[in-house]
Amino acid sequence: MSDGCNEIFVVIDHPHGRIDVPLATWIEKGPGPRRYVKPVGAKCSDDRALPFRVIPLRYRNSTISRLLIRLKLLTNPWE
Repeated sequence: MSDGCNEIFVVIDHPHGRIDVPLATWIEKGPGPRRYVKPVGAKCSDDRALPFRVIPLRYRNSTISRLLIRLKLLTNPWE
């Protein structure tokens, strides 16, 4: 894992507040029916902040990653 982390979490800016989700779960399930929900940060299980780059681009669900998917420069990980 990154920087000695046992588990990496993504911080999701959700309509009901910020939530922490294991990166592995986010990679598997993605935003679900809320297609614009996206990670806003990354951290270790001990709350140490991690650089955003630990989240692979195709899983960031950002405007840029969605554009690259539409242009077929990245594959859609949740289809």
